[in-house]
Amino acid sequence: SALFARPHATVPNRVAHRMEELTRRRAAREPLQYLLGSWEFYGRTFEVTPAVMVPRQETELLVEKCLEKLPAGEHGPAADVGTGSGIIGVTLAAERPRLHVVATDSSAAALAVARHNARRHGVGGGMSFVRADLAAGLRPEAFAAVVSNPPYVPVSQIDGLEPEVSRHEPRGALCGGPDGLEVIRRLVPQA
Repeated sequence: SALFARPHATVPNRVAHRMEELTRRRAAREPLQYLLGSWEFYGRTFEVTPAVMVPRQETELLVEKCLEKLPAGEHGPAADVGTGSGIIGVTLAAERPRLHVVATDSSAAALAVARHNARRHGVGGGMSFVRADLAAGLRPEAFAAVVSNPPYVPVSQIDGLEPEVSRHEPRGALCGGPDGLEVIRRLVPQA
């Protein structure tokens, strides 16, 4: 926007090259969130990398429903299964400071992003991170909540999604098997 406001301004070569690179990548339908390296979710800025899904506004509704069910003084543990960037778990930990959130993911790269986001928002001490398949890595205990936004897209529909999603977001975070319910069927008994 600054360039449009001052069309005669001189742009340093390194800035021009960076703009050309970002424009080329966006023209190839790489998500804007990956190009920027961060995105806002529930009033907080989260790091976003190609190792995790892009935060979506619809997921804020899931967080709102969880917060409605979790009293402000809740101190029991909660699980964020398939945490990805950690947007759900970090937001719950920030909004309910007495709550301890255990975040699981099968991807070490995703867990690294989630840890970074927890530190960024000052809730790293109120969270634990476990590399696991869904809830399989959790100790059997009573959780105040088990929250997840699991993969739910039928495998046959993934290639028909927008290229930003089908070509760039982690396939494992999208694919819910033949009917979209495969991961959910595994998660419910574990939870």
